[in-house]
Amino acid sequence: MRLLTRTWNLAHGRTEPETGTTWLEEMVRLVAAQDPNVVCLQEVPVWALSSLGDWSSMRSVGAIAVPSRGGSLGRWLTSLLPLVFRSALTGQANAIHVRQEHAETTPGATIELNGRDFQRTVAATAGLGSA
Repeated sequence: MRLLTRTWNLAHGRTEPETGTTWLEEMVRLVAAQDPNVVCLQEVPVWALSSLGDWSSMRSVGAIAVPSRGGSLGRWLTSLLPLVFRSALTGQANAIHVRQEHAETTPGATIELNGRDFQRTVAATAGLGSA
């Protein structure tokens, strides 16, 4: 069985080298092209979570890592100056996409990544270094 998995840190749709323009929708459509089984995305603006499934034609489940603080005004300001604001106003999320035939989750469902117990464990061991 062939299993095609892709992952991409979208950096909120910014490009390298920086152009001052964002290409979030185009990036999602590109990473979902050729019908992969699974797509994992990082650094997605929170406002985009509701559009990811439409853009990818896949079942999308997202997890908010940093809540949005700017609402629609924050989204507008960030679109004007993406290099300045980055995720400060739009928040940040991660998302997992799967082909429709593999999906058994409810549309719009969310999952928790790195919950409080995990975060406490990381914080408790952060100063210990590697074994």
